[in-house]
Amino acid sequence: MYSLKSFYHSLLNYFLKIKNTEKCQFLTHSKIDKSCIFEGYNSIGENTAIKNCSLGNGSYIGKNVEFSGVKIGRFCSIGSFIHNATGRHPSSVFVSTHPAFFSEKRSGWFTFCNKQKYQELKYVNGGGYLVEIGNDVWIGDNVLLMDGITIGDGAIIGAGAIVTKDVEPYSINLGIPSQKVKCRFTEEQIAFLLKFQWWNKDWNWIKENWEMFEYIENFIKKFKL
Repeated sequence: MYSLKSFYHSLLNYFLKIKNTEKCQFLTHSKIDKSCIFEGYNSIGENTAIKNCSLGNGSYIGKNVEFSGVKIGRFCSIGSFIHNATGRHPSSVFVSTHPAFFSEKRSGWFTFCNKQKYQELKYVNGGGYLVEIGNDVWIGDNVLLMDGITIGDGAIIGAGAIVTKDVEPYSINLGIPSQKVKCRFTEEQIAFLLKFQWWNKDWNWIKENWEMFEYIENFIKKFKL
């Protein structure tokens, strides 16, 4: 006999064709588009809606999040009430900012254009994602991510920030617009972590060595390349 959880995962597998759902949890009223990809051990919070997104191993998203076209690395901690802005409007040259004058799409149910005259979406590296979040990234509550940005491995985005540009690895960023306030570790320690890439280690390796994650200095001494 199916448990309610098993039945829900079966429905997800059947209708959405999502892999590794047996290692994931999807909380009440979460909405997952069939284009989403889960690597495993992921969690999607209550009332969160994601479309065309991917989550690496161990990453989770809090409640009331709206993501479209976001690639999330491994072991990321994504807070609640976060969304990424999709769609840009011209702020100079064009007389009006209304999409009816530059977009062939029917925004507001009508358009005057028969061809696209302005790039509304800014994809990262010309790929299929509007935002790319690295590995081991922590994003606090009530953050807005503008399209076209990359957040480096190990970075922290403080609550309430608006991220308008790329974020350096292992940096701490606060404010509107967000600014780097300091780095989490020394330059040498950051260089080691970016080269070592512990998040790409085998899952069993991480389980066996998890206690070493408590102190950066001890971690580097043990696993120095």
